[in-house]
Amino acid sequence: MKTLFARSFAAFFVSLVLLVLVILAVFLFGMRRSIGDWNLYRRQSLQNIIVPSLNELARREGGLRPDSVERELSQFLNPNQYVYVFDAERRPVFLYRGGERRAIEDPAVVEELISPLEERGAMPAALFDGDVVIGFLAADTLGFMSDVANLRFLRSVTLTFLSAVILAAVVAFIPAYRISRGISNSVKELAEGLTAIGEGKRDIEFRRSGAALELSLVAETAESLQAQLEYEEKLRRQWAQDISHDLRTPLTAFRTQLEGMIEGIIEPTQTRLAAMFQELLQIEHLVRDLRELSHIESPEMRLNWSNINCESFIGLLVRRSKAAHQREDVSYVTEATIDSFWGDEQLLLRAVDNVVQNAVVHAHDGGQIRISIEEAEPPMTTRIEVRNTGVIDVADLPHVFERLYRSERRPNNKAGTGGSGLGLSISRRCISQSKTAF
Repeated sequence: MKTLFARSFAAFFVSLVLLVLVILAVFLFGMRRSIGDWNLYRRQSLQNIIVPSLNELARREGGLRPDSVERELSQFLNPNQYVYVFDAERRPVFLYRGGERRAIEDPAVVEELISPLEERGAMPAALFDGDVVIGFLAADTLGFMSDVANLRFLRSVTLTFLSAVILAAVVAFIPAYRISRGISNSVKELAEGLTAIGEGKRDIEFRRSGAALELSLVAETAESLQAQLEYEEKLRRQWAQDISHDLRTPLTAFRTQLEGMIEGIIEPTQTRLAAMFQELLQIEHLVRDLRELSHIESPEMRLNWSNINCESFIGLLVRRSKAAHQREDVSYVTEATIDSFWGDEQLLLRAVDNVVQNAVVHAHDGGQIRISIEEAEPPMTTRIEVRNTGVIDVADLPHVFERLYRSERRPNNKAGTGGSGLGLSISRRCISQSKTAF
C-alpha cells in the first residue's frame, strides 16, 4: 500500500473493524452479564418460593415424603428447572429435571443428577426448621438458553445487532471511500503542481475547495513559493541584464581605447591612460561588490558575534567617510546613548559605511551627517541611525535598495558618478543577517 488513497482507506477500514470489534466485545460482555443476572434472579426467586413451602410441609407432616413434596411443588415447577430435595440424612426424596420426575431408587440416575452439582460446587443447601435440619435443597433453572422464548429473544437481538453492524459498515464505507479519494486527489494535484513548478511552469493554480485545512495551507505555501520563484527569476534576469550592461560599458570603452592605441589612431596620453585606469577600477569595484553580496546571501554565512564599543564604531565610520570623500564642507555629528551592543562588527561596519557614503554623496554643500546609536524596542535591540541634510529625488526613493540601481539625478551635478549600485543592497542584506534595526 504505497499510495495515499490505499493507506488512508486502509486506516478508515482498520478503524471501522476495531470499532466493530469493540462494540461486539461490549455487546457479548453485556449479554453474558445480563444472562448471569437473569439466572441468579430466577434461582433466588425459585428458592424463595420452594423453601417456605417445604418448611411448611415438613412441619405439617412431620417430614419430607416424595408424594407430598411433588404435590406441594407441582404448582411451581416448569420444564426449565431442576429441583432436588433430600431428607436430613441426604437421601433423595424428590428429583425433578426438565419437566420430568426422576426415579430416586436408581443409584445411576441419582449419580447422573448430583455429579454436575459437585463439579460446579453447587451442592444442596440445608433446610432448617428453627435450629433443626429437616432436609437439603438444590433448585435452579436449566439456564437462560433452555427457555425457547429466551432463545428466540437472544437470536432476535443477535440478528438485529449483526444487521446494524453490517449496515453501519456499508454506510461508513461510502464516506470513507470518498474522503480517502478526495484527500488522495488533492495530494496528487499538489504533487503534480509542485512537479510542474519544478519543471519551470509559473501559472499553476492549486485548488482548495473540499481540501483539508493542512492541504489548503500546503496549497497556499506552494502558490507563495511559485510567486517567490517567479519574482526571483525576474529579478535574476534583470540582474543579469544589469550586470551585463554595467560590465559591457566600461569594457567596451576600455577595449576601444586600447585598440585605438594599438593601431596608432589614439595617442596613449596620460589623461587617456588615467581614464582607462578608472574604467578598470569601476569594473573591479563592481566585481568586488558582487562577490561580497553573494557571500552575504550565502546559506553558509555565519555571524561573528562580539561586544561592539559604540564610540570606536562611530569613530571608524567617520574616519572612513572623510578619507573616501574629503569634503571639507560636510560636518559630522555623532551621538551614542549606550556604551556598547552585540553584533557582527565587520558586517555592521560594511552596512552602515555604505549608508554613510550615500549620505555624503547626497549631502548639499555645507551639509551635515548625523550618526547615532541608541537602544530600541523590543529590549536588547539596537538602532543605528544615519541622517543627512541632503535630498533624494522622490522618483528614486522606491528604488534605493534595488541592486545595481544608480540615480541619474545627483546633487551638485554629480549625475552618473558613484559606485556599483550594490552598496545599499549589501547594507540591507547585512542588516537582515545581523537582525539589527536601523
